[in-house]
Amino acid sequence: MITAVIAEKPSVAKDIANVLNVRERHDGYLSGNGYLVT
Repeated sequence: MITAVIAEKPSVAKDIANVLNVRERHDGYLSGNGYLVT
């Protein structure tokens, strides 16, 4: 199961992705480790 995390600003999304160890960058979102951060 993938958990989606929605952030208000791209800079906040990057910070959340770093905490969750999400490393794959895509067009408009980051994914990996069971998370999708946008």
